[in-house]
Amino acid sequence: MAAVMTPPASADQNEVVGVAIYFLEADGSTKPYLFHDLNAPLLRWSCEARLDYLTKMFYRMSRSNPDLKGKKAVRSACVRVEGFDFGSN
Repeated sequence: MAAVMTPPASADQNEVVGVAIYFLEADGSTKPYLFHDLNAPLLRWSCEARLDYLTKMFYRMSRSNPDLKGKKAVRSACVRVEGFDFGSN
């Protein structure tokens, strides 16, 4: 009898996501900031394929934000827009 291989469960590749960039806070914690455009939904498969590019683009755009000026980005991820947790991680 042949074994049937099933792929691991994964997120819906067509769900709408944004790019979360986690910035280092003064107290050593990280805080995520979500970047997305409601008028141009970004699908997970597209975000994951271009995450490095999107991270660099949004990071450059964030430099004009006084709340983020001088903060170091430590990581990024493609995350669901709906229900995104803006708390510290």
